[in-house]
Amino acid sequence: MATSSPSQSPTLAIATTPATATMPALNTTPAKRKFYEVPTVTIFVGKDQKPFYVHLDLLCNASTFFKAAFLGNFKEGSEKTMQLPEDDEETFELFVDWLYYQRYEMLPKVEADDDDEDKGDEDDEDDETNKRYLSAFRLFVFANKYMVSHLKNLVIETLFVDLAGQTGLGPGTSPITYAYENTTRGSGLRKLVADYHSFRIEMKWYEHPDIQALLRQQPDLSIDLNISFAKRIKGPQNYSPFNGAMPEEYKDKGSEQEK
Repeated sequence: MATSSPSQSPTLAIATTPATATMPALNTTPAKRKFYEVPTVTIFVGKDQKPFYVHLDLLCNASTFFKAAFLGNFKEGSEKTMQLPEDDEETFELFVDWLYYQRYEMLPKVEADDDDEDKGDEDDEDDETNKRYLSAFRLFVFANKYMVSHLKNLVIETLFVDLAGQTGLGPGTSPITYAYENTTRGSGLRKLVADYHSFRIEMKWYEHPDIQALLRQQPDLSIDLNISFAKRIKGPQNYSPFNGAMPEEYKDKGSEQEK
C-alpha cells in the first residue's frame, strides 16, 4: 500500500455501470422543453457579484432553500434576484453545471513527484492536489448549505471512489481544516476523512509537525480518528470501509442545517 503524506493525494474517475437499455414505445416522442416559456432568475455570486442566469424550475426542484426564497414571500421572489457574496464563483459554476447536466467530476489527478513525501505543508494552499480536494469539499459544503441533497450525495460518492482507489497522497491540512470548520459533528464528509486517515494512512503521517498542529487545532478530528481507529481494531481482520460499496453512514440524511 502506498504511503501518504500530509500535503497531497490523487484521484480516481468514477466508474458508472450502464443502465439496461429499454426500447422506447413506438410512435412516442418526448415533449420538447420550451425554455423561452420558463422564467429565469439572476444570482450574483462572490465579492465581484458575478451574475448567473438560472432557470427557476430547475433551481427550485433541486434545492428547498432556493424554492423557499424564490417562491415564498421574500424579496428574492418578487425581484427574481439573489445575492450570494460569501460563496465563490468556481463552486457555483460547478453547481450550475450539475444542475443542467446532472454530472460532477473532481479536478484532474496530479501525479506526485518522487520527493513529494518529504515536503511539508508550507505551500499546502497552493498545492494542486489539495486544490482538487478543496474544490470537492467546498462543493459539498455548498450543497449542504443550500439543501441540495442529491448533489451532496454525488460529491461524497465521488470522493469515496477517489479515496478508495488512492495510490498516492491524500488531502492535506488545508482541505481537512476546511472540512472541519464548515461541517458539523456527524457529517458524512468528516466520517469519510477520518476513516481514510485511519485505514489508509501509515503512522508516520501522524508524526509530521503540521499534522500534530492540525490535531491540536481541530479536536473534533482527533475524536473522529479515535472512533475510526476503534472501528478498525474491533472490526473483522482486514476490514476496511474502502473495500466494496460505500457505507451508508457517509451519506448525510438531509441537510446538517436541518438537524
